[in-house]
Amino acid sequence: MGVHEFVGKPVEPPIKRHLLDASHAEPLRQREAKRQQTLARQRQECGLPEPVAPTQWIAKIERTTSFEGCPVPLDVVLCTSDKNPAADDAWAIMTTAQDATAAAPVDRYALRVGIEERHRHIKCFWDIADFKSTDQALVVNHVVFTLLTYSLLQQHLLRRGQKALNKATKSRLIEELVPVAEHITVFTDQYYARFTTDEYTLMVMDVPESARSRLRNRLNHRHREFHLGLAQAPPA
Repeated sequence: MGVHEFVGKPVEPPIKRHLLDASHAEPLRQREAKRQQTLARQRQECGLPEPVAPTQWIAKIERTTSFEGCPVPLDVVLCTSDKNPAADDAWAIMTTAQDATAAAPVDRYALRVGIEERHRHIKCFWDIADFKSTDQALVVNHVVFTLLTYSLLQQHLLRRGQKALNKATKSRLIEELVPVAEHITVFTDQYYARFTTDEYTLMVMDVPESARSRLRNRLNHRHREFHLGLAQAPPA
């Protein structure tokens, strides 16, 4: 065994990274900042101390060659919260990479959660195994094109700033990506106006009961006409 260099450094513990949509990231950050201010005020009113941020102590043992079954030198990174390798929460990572810092392997290991989740999606929600052909070429094509489709969709979501949908199932993705109407257009005489669903609903709620009853009858009539035009009965 060669000379080992220990490097102790307090760092944030590895956590699962939650990717946010670009349009939602800033409101969520503001909401979390406001929540933290409320918690700080409550702690001050109750005389409670400020919580200590969770940290881990990391020690890297470089180029370890003590494993008889592994001829390749390994860097062993020990992770514990109180500098005690024998603690119950202590754990370690072994890697062949020669990283400059002790924290680099820990940061890279956090990617495992996302990778395993993507594998689970492909196996469980993308029908990667639901193929009954006995022709090996067809099976290979099915697997390859399924993986290509999955990868292209991930790139599309990244370009659109919708990274949060990358961890969604296929059915949820379809639900989110199908375009839906965002406005209701109301026509009267030679004029029309566009309202959001919320605006239109509020206006309907504010009309007198007599007018609301006529509107309800009219909507029921249009609903029946719509389904008659599709040659199918309206849902019960």
